[in-house]
Amino acid sequence: MTKCKSVQRVVVFGLLAATLVWAQSFTAAIRGVVTDASGAAVPGAQVIITESDRNVQHTTVTDPAGRYARAALPPGNYRLSVEAPGFRKHAQSTFQLTVQQQATIDVQLQVGDLASVVDVEGSSPLLNTTIASMGQVIENKFMVSLPNIGRNPMSFLYLTPGVVGSAGRRGDSSTNFVANGSRNSTSDVLVDGVTVTTVEQNSGITDLKYTPSVDAVQEFKMQVNFFPAEYGQTGGAVINMVTKSGTNDFHGTGFYFFRHSDLNANSCVCQPRRQPAIILPA
Repeated sequence: MTKCKSVQRVVVFGLLAATLVWAQSFTAAIRGVVTDASGAAVPGAQVIITESDRNVQHTTVTDPAGRYARAALPPGNYRLSVEAPGFRKHAQSTFQLTVQQQATIDVQLQVGDLASVVDVEGSSPLLNTTIASMGQVIENKFMVSLPNIGRNPMSFLYLTPGVVGSAGRRGDSSTNFVANGSRNSTSDVLVDGVTVTTVEQNSGITDLKYTPSVDAVQEFKMQVNFFPAEYGQTGGAVINMVTKSGTNDFHGTGFYFFRHSDLNANSCVCQPRRQPAIILPA
């Protein structure tokens, strides 16, 4: 009997450990309430959330109060549809979910035949009313279009208000920055929910063991204040990166890095003397 209890304790501890490992979320979630025209709850309605780029469906059913929730959704573009007997099918047009976004979409069904569909083309922005973390999402379009000599996504941290380089220096491609007055070299970097930083003795958190290419990062969220309890190992900010997961269409990317003195802007000192531009080290 004692041996059996010991085995049970080991199993419970393993499950708890696995829960803690997956606690640092980078995915999004959708929740809401399904009602009829009078405002009464519609229980048992089927809610289908479809990834537009991969055509993957995530389904759930409303509870007796008409509420639904679906978590662990990869950031990307989605469509939403709701079906219930005696009501017209509700179809929501494509909308975007960003990293760690908690979106609320309430649906009001119209009485009618299920074969008829109510299409909702336009909608208000999906405001985050469930978590209080402050920060900014940096999308991939900014990473590939803005100048970035090192092609390092960490260089775009400084697009977030309140983030400056340490001791007045220009931005580094590491955690050596100050976020809203917090101490430098105390931030954590997550890639798909896994930390890639290590604590160095007497020097804080500055060593990144892995930094993905700007082409591999779909987006990341720079959280500067009010972190949820799931995040630890940080006294500064949390950088939550998400890598691209691909779509049903075959595609790729490539780049060519070229620097030449003929492309450099001349200075006010060299221009009157008709001297070539000075090439500064990177």
